Amino acid sequence: MEGWRSWALLALTVASGCGTRPVCPAGPVPPPSWALARVNCGRIQGSGCLVFSDPRFGSYVLTAAHLVEEPPRVLAALASQSGAVVWGPARVLRIDRQADLALLWRPDAVAARPRRLTWAARCPPSGAAVELLVAVPEAEEQIVRARVTDPGVVITEAPLAAGMSGAGLFCRGDLAGILYGHRASGSGAVRDGRYVRVEAVRRFLEPPLAFLATGGLPAEPE
Repeated sequence: MEGWRSWALLALTVASGCGTRPVCPAGPVPPPSWALARVNCGRIQGSGCLVFSDPRFGSYVLTAAHLVEEPPRVLAALASQSGAVVWGPARVLRIDRQADLALLWRPDAVAARPRRLTWAARCPPSGAAVELLVAVPEAEEQIVRARVTDPGVVITEAPLAAGMSGAGLFCRGDLAGILYGHRASGSGAVRDGRYVRVEAVRRFLEPPLAFLATGGLPAEPE
C-alpha cells in the first residue's frame, strides 16, 4: 500500500435486516448507529464494524487487519442496550493482511434480538455520496460524510483523524466497504481515504462465513 498509511479507529456500524440492496438506492437512509465496535490490541486502538449480533451465536466484527498486531491480546468493545461500552476478549476468526481485513468474534450480543447489517450490492460508483460512522473522541460528529472519487477512494468533508481505521463505509445505510488508510500528506488536513470495497469484503468472508453477507445463521465457533 505504497503511498498510503494506516491509522487506528473507533467506529459505530450495523443495521437490522439482511441481504443486499441496489447500489445507493434513492432516499436518505443514514448509517445505523445502534452498535459500537472498538478494537484494542495493546498499543493500537481502532474501530470495527459490527455486521451480525445474536444472543445465540455472539457478535461478528469486521476491522482492518493492521490493527490486529497481537492476536492473543485482542479486545473488542460493543455497546449494550443501555448505551454503555462493554470491553471483552475477542477471537480472531479470519485475517488477510494483504486485503487488510480481519474478522473478530465475541460470544455475547449487543441486544436481546438478532441484528444484522445490510450490504450494498457492489462498490458505489464515482461521485456517490457515502458516510463513515465513527466514534473518535476528537470528532465533532459521529458521521463523516464523503464522496467516492475512484473505486476504493473517498474524499471526506471533515478531515480524517487518527483512530479511524476499521470504520464501516456506508451508502444509503448499506455497508459498502471498510476504511483502512489515507493518502500520506506532507502538511494540512487529510481528507482522502482508502477503503476495502464491498466485493473484496465478500470474498474475504467466503465459506464458511458468507452468511454474514448473504443471510442465514452461523455454526457456533469451535
